[in-house]
Amino acid sequence: MTEQVGIQVCELGRIRGLEKLLSSGLPTVYRRAYRLLGNAADAEDAVQDALPAAYTHLDQFQGHSQLGTWLTSIVLNCARLQLRRRQRHVNVPLDESIGEAETRSVGERLVDHRPNPEDQCNDAELSRRLTRFHSRLSPHSAQDLSTARYRRSIDP
Repeated sequence: MTEQVGIQVCELGRIRGLEKLLSSGLPTVYRRAYRLLGNAADAEDAVQDALPAAYTHLDQFQGHSQLGTWLTSIVLNCARLQLRRRQRHVNVPLDESIGEAETRSVGERLVDHRPNPEDQCNDAELSRRLTRFHSRLSPHSAQDLSTARYRRSIDP
């Protein structure tokens, strides 16, 4: 199938025609995106973002160049867009320490030492149960329990 026939099929809205036309060119544009991005997943994303854009704007293809060249430029533009988004975020490896004075890694410094919600829930439930059982004790038993707890706290 020639490119012109493929374009006419695509203009009629047949997605299968676009798939046939692009199937041989996808590995090439993927490699170009991979070279630019340096990451296989990001290169796949760039190609996947470019294909619907190419299909949507197929009517703007004027035929001054080959369809593969036009598609490559769309893929590279999508890859550049990803690069611009990526540069906004700084990636710091969590297993490396920063600076010579700091011996702990970033991951060790980010650890939250507060009790987790599950532990807090368990502690609250235990406290409710103990309060309920303590209220059921006779006044004499409650006093004996408090005295025993006090003695345990002052004895070594």
